[in-house]
Amino acid sequence: MDYQIDNEQAKQEKPIVSIVLVALNIIVFLVCTFTGVLLYNIGALSGPLVIKYGQYYRMITAMFLHADIDHLVGNMIFLYFLGAMMEKELGHIRYGILFLVSGLCGGLLSMGFEYYSGNFIGSIGASGAIFGVLGGVLFIVIKNKGKWESITLTRLIFVIAYSLYYGFTATNVDNAAHVGGLLSGIIITALLYQTKRKELTI
Repeated sequence: MDYQIDNEQAKQEKPIVSIVLVALNIIVFLVCTFTGVLLYNIGALSGPLVIKYGQYYRMITAMFLHADIDHLVGNMIFLYFLGAMMEKELGHIRYGILFLVSGLCGGLLSMGFEYYSGNFIGSIGASGAIFGVLGGVLFIVIKNKGKWESITLTRLIFVIAYSLYYGFTATNVDNAAHVGGLLSGIIITALLYQTKRKELTI
């Protein structure tokens, strides 16, 4: 009986959502290697196609499309390791909400910047959602007075600052999605934390 309880607890601690998200991104990328531009054409985020033609699904499908293997691997490393930590802290459902809503918020700001700049090139990648996870980690580190597990506030700020700097200095990087994801991730995690605390006190 004790073994069954421990085994069930171990299952609960596995980062199921993080594993599924990484697997989906890899599978979609492999499909893209055989179908060429097909999935990019029907799934990339584009402000005019979303707003003018009502193709709202693109705000989700774009999160699972990556330009090349470097783009994919870089995002998946961040997604798995930081995502597993956040999933353990928030729980499966709350973490899934954080990822999805951060990605949507990043997409909204990305489309807004498209209209502001008049540069309608579209975007792909899970970066907005991943920056949302980074924002969530930042909230928890601050909440824990500058340290959470092996992450310190100084190191985390350096990672965030470097990532944003790289985005602003490199070409073909959706910086608006990064900023939108980061800011929304902080807010969403704060709200999710409140719901978690309320459940624990009931």
